[in-house]
Amino acid sequence: MTEITSFNNLGACHHLVDIEMRASEIKKIRKVLKWSYRKFSEETGIHYNTIYRWEKGLYQPSHLAIRLMEQLKQSCIAKGLLKDK
Repeated sequence: MTEITSFNNLGACHHLVDIEMRASEIKKIRKVLKWSYRKFSEETGIHYNTIYRWEKGLYQPSHLAIRLMEQLKQSCIAKGLLKDK
């Protein structure tokens, strides 16, 4: 993500940083649950290629998907798998 500084459009820069932050959160959730892409897909109903693309920051999750990821995150916090920040 070091190339972001070369963008002249600050809106585009903010958008990419936002995707990266969500990407790391989604990956962290999947990893603490010890789910493969396929297992994550089966549990959420989201295609595994989509999950992969989110984690790589290639695509941004929809608002509905973000809410689902937030529910998974809260579940992980409740189970003691993640710390609440």
